[in-house]
Amino acid sequence: MTLREEYKTWLPKHDVQTMSYLGNPIKDLLDSYEEHHDFKQIKQDITNVDRTLLNKDQKSWLNKFSDFINEKIYGSTDSSHFRPVRQNSLETNTTGTIQIIFFGAPGTGKSYKVNSILAEQRKNSFASSDTAKSMHYAEVLSDKNYVDCNIWIIDDYGILEKKLVTFESDDKVSNPRHSALRAYIEFIKKNKDEYRENRVTFHPDYDYAQFVGAYKPKKGSDGITYSFVPQVFAKAYAAAWKQYVAAGNASTANNQVYLVIEEINRGNCAQIFGDIFQLLDRDSEGFSQYAIDADCDFATWLKEDSILKTVWNDYETKVGDGKLKLPPNLNILATMNTSDQSLFPMDSAFKRRFDWEYVPISFDGKDAANYLIDIDGSQCSWQKFVETVNEKILTLTESEDKQLGEFFIKPDNGNVISKNRFLGKVMFYLWNEICKDEHKNGSFFRTKDESGKVNYFTFQDLYRDAGLLKRFMDELLKKDT
Repeated sequence: MTLREEYKTWLPKHDVQTMSYLGNPIKDLLDSYEEHHDFKQIKQDITNVDRTLLNKDQKSWLNKFSDFINEKIYGSTDSSHFRPVRQNSLETNTTGTIQIIFFGAPGTGKSYKVNSILAEQRKNSFASSDTAKSMHYAEVLSDKNYVDCNIWIIDDYGILEKKLVTFESDDKVSNPRHSALRAYIEFIKKNKDEYRENRVTFHPDYDYAQFVGAYKPKKGSDGITYSFVPQVFAKAYAAAWKQYVAAGNASTANNQVYLVIEEINRGNCAQIFGDIFQLLDRDSEGFSQYAIDADCDFATWLKEDSILKTVWNDYETKVGDGKLKLPPNLNILATMNTSDQSLFPMDSAFKRRFDWEYVPISFDGKDAANYLIDIDGSQCSWQKFVETVNEKILTLTESEDKQLGEFFIKPDNGNVISKNRFLGKVMFYLWNEICKDEHKNGSFFRTKDESGKVNYFTFQDLYRDAGLLKRFMDELLKKDT
């Protein structure tokens, strides 16, 4: 029996009749593997199909074909044994371990880049889970034509539950988005204590104890007791090793753990990381090249109270009792705003232990290209304003660090930025960070009167003279500027 014949047998009889109008890509997939039944390769090809080119019927049939292939491989439509290949343009070594700092001007989408990586991990983890039909459900939830948003970018299951209510009337056979989202929400709840995503923001008063953990008092029925209270690094470390050991001592597509550090240059990195700094040096496999001794309290917590205790013997064999070593599935993602000068210098030894990716200012294909600024009923292009002002910032400061990113501000309503919001956020930033110290000495906070005389103004003047902002914008954005 050929693959096509097996497929027809597997399908309900009334569905077989519609095969004649399916077209590509399903026919191609069937024809390509007519002779050799390489089902795992077919499954990978299904994953790689560009669904934006398909109509609703073709998407439905592709989902059915995916279930058919899962059944051929695993004996059921459950694809829990299928592990999609982890593909990430940010991988800079053979292990896929990511240890990177995204840097750039304010508003360029550095945090969005981080969230996109986390979203891909959520998708992979769910698709590879033991949830029934997880691969199929992941494909359904990835289709924005069905769900109207990027489901994977949302990390709050409360928001997802509100979204679920809007899916109640869906056809759960041809378009099971309600069932898919419900399954994903249950998956998130089940795994919420695994600490796969850990986020922190550095600030000047942040220290090692807040980053790793410390002994703290706790009031109980027996009076005051003291115990080690883990913080973001300790939780991420224990979670990563548990996932690594549970996968048979392997870093896989669905067992990655992420430590996200926002505004990394606003804290004293040397003080915050302490001797953990030594762990950032990774070998070719993604492990810390050098192990360090853990603080006694931290080591005791790892062994007796953390989620790592369930696999302690394996961990101890791999790392050693009282030792610390980063596993290859522990990824560190950080953001750095180049307009904020570091309060504490980030030394070159720390910098070279990270990969660096610049996030440029770009409106190409982004919603920000359609933003409008409303000034007393007259609207002007946010993109044109940013591009014009950024040229002036570069001329005035001889630096790109303080330029405006495309998402420096977001609209109040729809795609329109109100005057008050624009004044309070954009114009204040330009005055305070760029023009204040250059007042009457090259500052672009100026207008011209009818005689051509240049009149400089301050930020306060924008509130004293109701029409000043409109005159400034007209002068700034005129065609010959």
